[in-house]
This record gives sequence, C-alpha cells and structure tokens, in this order.
Amino acid sequence: MRKMPFFILLLILFFQSCSFLEDTDELVYMEYDGAYLPIYSRGNKDSDVVILWTHGGPGSSGMYYGDIDEISSLHNDYHIIYWDQLSSGGSMGNPDKDDFTVENFSNQLDGVVNIVNNRYKPKKLYLLGHSWGGYLVSYYLADSVEHQENFEGLILLNPILDIPRALTTSIEDVDKYAKDKISIGEEVDFWKDALDWYSENLTDTGILIGENIATHYDFIEETGGMLKKRDRNDELEFELGIKMALFSPFHFYNYYSNQSNIRTYLQIEDASLDNVKHNGDQTLSNITIRTLFIAGEDDKIASIKMSEDWEGQFGSTVQFKDYSDCAHAAFLDRPEMFLDDIRGFAK
Repeated sequence: MRKMPFFILLLILFFQSCSFLEDTDELVYMEYDGAYLPIYSRGNKDSDVVILWTHGGPGSSGMYYGDIDEISSLHNDYHIIYWDQLSSGGSMGNPDKDDFTVENFSNQLDGVVNIVNNRYKPKKLYLLGHSWGGYLVSYYLADSVEHQENFEGLILLNPILDIPRALTTSIEDVDKYAKDKISIGEEVDFWKDALDWYSENLTDTGILIGENIATHYDFIEETGGMLKKRDRNDELEFELGIKMALFSPFHFYNYYSNQSNIRTYLQIEDASLDNVKHNGDQTLSNITIRTLFIAGEDDKIASIKMSEDWEGQFGSTVQFKDYSDCAHAAFLDRPEMFLDDIRGFAK
C-alpha cells in the first residue's frame, strides 16, 4: 500500500479543522448511552428567541440545514440550535440496533432541550421539525404536557405525522406517475424499470422497509414530489458534499455510514400520531401549544390531503400554510414565504 505524502496529510488535517463550522459559535456534545450527539449553536446569541431545529431524514444533519443560505438568513434574527440525532450527521458511537426506536429518539430530544435551557437560558424557545423531524418533535410534545411547557410554539415544516399512511400514499403516487409517463411515451424505459423495482421490493403488505425507502425517495424526487427546484438541490448536494468530505470536523465517511445504520434499523413502520389510528398515548390532540404548520401542494411524501387531515387533529389552533408550487422542502421551494412566516410566528 502506498503511503500518503506527509504534506498532503497536513493539508487534509488543516482542511478538516476549519471552514465547515466557521459560522458555528459553539459545538457541544450530548452523551447518551455511549453515543455522542453534536449540538450546534448558530446565529444571533443576543436574540430573545431561540429555535431548536430538528432535522429530517431520517439520517440528515443539523449541520447540513444550518449551511443552507435560505435557512441561514434566519441567523440574523434568531439564535438557532441545530442537533444531530442518533446515527445521523456527525453523531458518533456504536449504538445497538435495539436503540433505534421513536421512544429513544424522543428521550434524546429531551436531553437536548435540557441542555439548551441550562446552557443558553432562552427567554422564548420554539421547537421546529422538518419531515421526519416533524414527527419526532410532535411525538415528544404529545407524550407529555410538561414537555410543552418549555416552548412558546411549535413549527412544523412538511411534517410526516402518520408514517405508514405517508409511505403507502407516496408509493401509489409514484406508481400512477410512472404509468402516466409510460402511457404518453416519455422516459418509458426509466419508468418501466422503476415499476419493476417496486414489484421486486414491495413487501407482502405493499410497503417498503430499510434502505429501500431511500431508493423510493429517489423515485419521488424524479416525479418532482421532493423538490420543485431540483437544480437548487443539485447545487446544495455538490457544495455540501465537498464540505462534508473536506472541511467537516468529523470523519468524512461518518455521515454516510450513519445514514446506512439509521435507514436499516429505525423502527418507524407503525409510527402514527393520528387521533383515530394511534393506539398509544401520543396523539396530535395532546398538542395544545401554538403551532405553525407549513405544507406543500406538490409534496409527494407528506401530501397536502394528509397535511390538511392532520391540521384538524391538533388540540390547539394551528396556523396552517399551504404553499403552491412547493414540494417537501418549503425553505428551498418557497424561501421568501418560508422566511416571512417564520418571522411572523416566532417573536
């Protein structure tokens, strides 16, 4: 095996020690059952308002969200705390597969909330969740009235609040889209291959599990149901991919190995907060704090019909925002509306 020249090694060490977190004023870790979860403090520390941002995925990263220009515009207004969940982003450790439960992730969120309150002592604290993160924060609040007492409000961005329903509906949407494309003679080979893939990978109950869900999301992206501004997403993947590889304080492969673990082991096949379907104690009707709910009309992961159903199940009045020409990432597809609505709500 050839040895790496010493000066190249020095350059790699230099690059990995700088730049990616240059706008992060503090990085701390929370230890939880042998895992280490990073918490990133960014933005205006003089602000009375702190937003605790919970990423989606599962398996994304708070570090990723905080480096998106359409989101970092809020750093002038707010002190924003991002964090990485178990086996996500820059988190470290060797968790057991039995650790990947919603209850366990909710307990981790509770630990982060305690750290934020004790370390930063916010006058007004808002809890935000995007996509899967929307489910996690809603579960956390629905689980305990005491949890809700920590927050001025809840912000949900394209949340998935009934995961089995969302998965089944999105599979049906891709199937219809593929057949429509084939019928008009567009991208016929691609969509025939897609339908073959679904036939081979759907379970007997008609769902997908494990890493097959990530492939399903790739097909959703091809339909335009993930992002309307796909060119912008390609730019971000290129820019942030380089940063993750060269400028991250973490091992460059950590992000990708984490994604594989969480997509394989996270137990969310039956995760639902629907007031009718859910058999446990955590339902949307338990959430009584102010809520801003942002949905996209073209979202094929959390469809607008589902979002409208969920909005009516909360135990409080919800400010429901229905964005046209918007899929599963409101902050990228409709950034001006997103920024206006956040600033109007969190104050």
